[in-house]
Amino acid sequence: TEKESRKIHIPSIVHDDNYRDSYLKNVVEAVKVITDEKIEAFHKIMGRYPHIYILAEGLSREVARYFSRLLITMGYNVEVPTEEYEFASLLRRVKRDDVLLILSYTGNNQSIVNQVERIFAIATPTIISFTRADNNIIQNMSDLNFYVFADEIDYEGVDVTSRCGMIAIMETLMYKRITKNSTNKSEI
Repeated sequence: TEKESRKIHIPSIVHDDNYRDSYLKNVVEAVKVITDEKIEAFHKIMGRYPHIYILAEGLSREVARYFSRLLITMGYNVEVPTEEYEFASLLRRVKRDDVLLILSYTGNNQSIVNQVERIFAIATPTIISFTRADNNIIQNMSDLNFYVFADEIDYEGVDVTSRCGMIAIMETLMYKRITKNSTNKSEI
């Protein structure tokens, strides 16, 4: 039983010689499905320069740190609560005009869902999420959801599924935002 529980689940596509093509296809597909309407909705939300709280766990937390750096560089006030005391502080300060940026590949992370429910007991900030492309809890809670495509990989019980799709989407959105800001400033 122990040996079976430690069994590595690697999708057959990874063993395939064409895995690189599949990997790239997933990243490209994540960016391709971003509609102009979603880009506009993102710009409208981000144009308010809201306070941003990024909720993520596991491997997505590493991506959250990168997103935080991008957003702070662009002038946003960003927090990535990782400890309970940080989350308790968030609960004391969260407002309706804030944004919860949620990174959850499966979109069914129960601890993040619980955090959102605790936040919603106080305020109803806008939720922007990055989840896999299926019907999931976090997507359904979100005001704006971006789909991620990836081959799911579990290594000895640890999710090591690629988060490059999340990064590609956020970089695309942020670079569009930079371009939009530059165009608006040059028109003034």
